[in-house]
Amino acid sequence: MSEQPAAAPRSPGSRNRLRVVSWNIQFGRRADDAAEILAEHPELRDADVVMLQEMDEPGTEVIAERLGLFHEYAVASVHPQTDRSFGNAILSRWPQSTPRVVHLPHVAAVQGQPRIALTTSLDVDGRAVEAVSVHTETPVLSHRKRLVQFTALGDAIAGSDDQRVLLGGDFNTASSRSVQAVTEELAKRRLHRMSAGSGPTLRRARRDFVLDHVFAKGFAPVDTGVVRGLDVSDHAPVWAEVEMLSPTGR
Repeated sequence: MSEQPAAAPRSPGSRNRLRVVSWNIQFGRRADDAAEILAEHPELRDADVVMLQEMDEPGTEVIAERLGLFHEYAVASVHPQTDRSFGNAILSRWPQSTPRVVHLPHVAAVQGQPRIALTTSLDVDGRAVEAVSVHTETPVLSHRKRLVQFTALGDAIAGSDDQRVLLGGDFNTASSRSVQAVTEELAKRRLHRMSAGSGPTLRRARRDFVLDHVFAKGFAPVDTGVVRGLDVSDHAPVWAEVEMLSPTGR
């Protein structure tokens, strides 16, 4: 886990609206290309918070430096297909503090890999926001065990009623039932899906899947979308523009 900021972070300015991006960059293999897309694409550039999955630390640093963002990284395991670290990252305009790793229950059914969420604290113009990047297990794990992962994630980041949270990641929700399950489970903790309606983030065997999501507490949805047609990863990045609510919810 790194606590060092990227070189020359951009000035965050003062804002109530934030742009959040989540992207699973397939084994982090093309971090350089992903960095250019995140820096240049009109729907992704100038993101305030970026959650990444399937990353290693060098790739995270490449992207953070290109974007001029602070970053934190945590490894879940060494992936047997790449022999490289396999983990989650959070990049942000604001310095990050108190990084914490949430170990999700149950491991991969075939390879025995664990899954995690990484959480950090942001000070957004004097307002505390918890940022979370998560990667849950694939649908090879039973629906019941995946629901346990969703519940454990919600329990770990629920916090107090007035706590603000930005949560992005690859939830591997390969069916409408799974999307509904994670949406309902997190809604119990006042975490609502900011990326609802953004569309599928992965296409495989001529089928589209909505695997990646952005959730938030203490924010209202403004706009959302998915950037398709990129060849950097099997997943497409999902983004959401959100507006910070006052503690009273208005």
